[in-house]
Amino acid sequence: MKIIDTDKLQKELAKLSDEKLAKFMMLLPLAPHANGTYPNWNVGVWITGIESGSYVTKKEWKKYCKEKNITTKTQWEEHSSSGKRQSNIPSDPSDYYSRYETWLGWAKELRDQDDFVTKKEWKKYCKENNITTNGQWREHSSSGKRQSNIPSEPNVYYARTETWLGWPKELRDQDEFVTKKEWKKYCKEKNITTKTQWNEHSSSGKRQSNIPSDPARYYAKTETWLGWGIELGTGNIQGRKKRK
Repeated sequence: MKIIDTDKLQKELAKLSDEKLAKFMMLLPLAPHANGTYPNWNVGVWITGIESGSYVTKKEWKKYCKEKNITTKTQWEEHSSSGKRQSNIPSDPSDYYSRYETWLGWAKELRDQDDFVTKKEWKKYCKENNITTNGQWREHSSSGKRQSNIPSEPNVYYARTETWLGWPKELRDQDEFVTKKEWKKYCKEKNITTKTQWNEHSSSGKRQSNIPSDPARYYAKTETWLGWGIELGTGNIQGRKKRK
């Protein structure tokens, strides 16, 4: 059996990038501690020498960032990958400190701010920028003009942290879609009497934003749905004329 010089191996592994090191660690056997010979053996610690206490505390990391004028996650990533980061500073502080201390988000840790503004402040921001629809928000968010403390996906973020009642309700204080009664009136005005005609209208780009694209699914969930023929007043059920 070939004997490996572990000291030499450790020195060689220390030269590897984080990505290559991670791949190597995945290939390592668990045998060294499986039979109890090395009960405290840990792959990561054995290779890198890194364990809790090997890096500075979060308080010291924040002081380090302040000295380097690092106030955003992007600035940190640029500094960390530049080769200027001290060896006792973790490359991914969010991962490290969430395991050994606490992590409250980049904005909170670096600037003592919450990651994003409240929903009330976001709605005020939208009003100031004349944003009243989901489409307008998407355009603004991807234009590069969105403030860093404003979430790119407010529907996801506020649904998790506060509440989310739908784009129309949040931006215009309207319910997301009209009632079934109003939808039926809308269809009558457009002379829509079949499911096929509805699908053509819905995909034409002429459908109002407060009208659901799939009324059968939406109203079955929010009110009731008795079938296209019944709802549109033709008496047809599943494409067949209703028997009298």
